Amino acid sequence: MLLDCLGHLDEENTVRAERAELLTQRVETMDGVESLPADPRATTRTYYNFVLRFDRDRFAGNSIDAITRTLSAELGTLVNPVYTPLNRHRLLCPAKIPRGDHTDRQWASLDMSRRRLPEADAARLTCATLTQPVFLDQEDGIEDIVTALDKVRSHADKLLQTPQGASDQAF
Repeated sequence: MLLDCLGHLDEENTVRAERAELLTQRVETMDGVESLPADPRATTRTYYNFVLRFDRDRFAGNSIDAITRTLSAELGTLVNPVYTPLNRHRLLCPAKIPRGDHTDRQWASLDMSRRRLPEADAARLTCATLTQPVFLDQEDGIEDIVTALDKVRSHADKLLQTPQGASDQAF
């Protein structure tokens, strides 16, 4: 099955890139939402997740979790906050990692749970991801995303009545 899917990969990457570019253009005109710019060193982009950054003030101060839950309901597909930063991620278990011949001091310097990751923390509070299948939908699916973003922003004050805590879908 995977080998058969590889035969479609180039075509699907092209479609995803075209749709991602269309969404990027549409989001540029929106208030309170932006797509992340490409790294200037990138020559070709492929999309597994497409990240949107939200100005939460434009969404009545709602948490990214409340925003993504509402967008998920509007679109009928998962929209998730970005991953929990590595230094606080539930899968980080430094005690289970083989230490090898590292000294205590070396080991302590490698322990991510002791590090601060302010950019990752900020991203977790403001960024959400759309998964790659939404870019394989019909082209009008991009308009559905834009419409949902507008709707959620225009009704953001009502969202304040919904749970603001971490989403069950957040990873």
